[in-house]
Amino acid sequence: MDITALTVDTPLPTDVPTLQAMVRELLVKNRQLEARIAELEAKLDAALKHRFGRRSERRTPPPVPAAQKPPPRRDPHGRSPLPEHLERREVVHDLTDAEKLCPCCGQLRVCIGEQTAEQLDLEPARFFVRRTRKRSYACRHCDPATVPAEQRIATAGPLNVGPIPRGLCGPGLLAHVVTAKFADHVPVYRLAGQLARSGVTIASSTLGDWLLGASELLTPLYELMHTRLLRSRVIHGDDTGVKLRVPG
Repeated sequence: MDITALTVDTPLPTDVPTLQAMVRELLVKNRQLEARIAELEAKLDAALKHRFGRRSERRTPPPVPAAQKPPPRRDPHGRSPLPEHLERREVVHDLTDAEKLCPCCGQLRVCIGEQTAEQLDLEPARFFVRRTRKRSYACRHCDPATVPAEQRIATAGPLNVGPIPRGLCGPGLLAHVVTAKFADHVPVYRLAGQLARSGVTIASSTLGDWLLGASELLTPLYELMHTRLLRSRVIHGDDTGVKLRVPG
């Protein structure tokens, strides 16, 4: 008799062997249902813990075998070595001749070693005045009335001194101002305050004029970059990821 087809109103058999067979079949079916319920409850608990549990319990990484674990770092929080290309300035601390004498026997003590420590140090910006002297030479044998001055007199050096004609800044200072403004995003008024702390007073308007002069100096480089950009078939935009296809 199929027990799955039984209902509450279905009449049961009266013979004992048939009833015993139905009981055994019901016991097996009950065990199967209990195992299935336990499996579903475990899955439900795991899903609830993943959804509503603490963050540390939501994603549990699988255990890594000991053979696959990377070797631990010897000094995970130690200092990185100082670059070798930096200049080393040594400061030596030594005992005086009187301190080298042993206080017990009065004999001269022998150096048995030294302790070395390195620190990264910095010198503030050092300004200097670049004085350019252009010497001029003239011929004393030619008659000034008949020979033009541009032929009799020759002056060494370029026509304009410095990157900006009649400008106060030298090439190094102009490069520093441009880098601070456009690479480090330092406003000109703040840059003027930094220079003033070194004893050099330069107005913010003067720094702006220098930046304008630097833009004129870099115009050929800008035009070259613009030409090469237009020759590209694909331009990758910064941050947005947009690609602009240039026709041709």
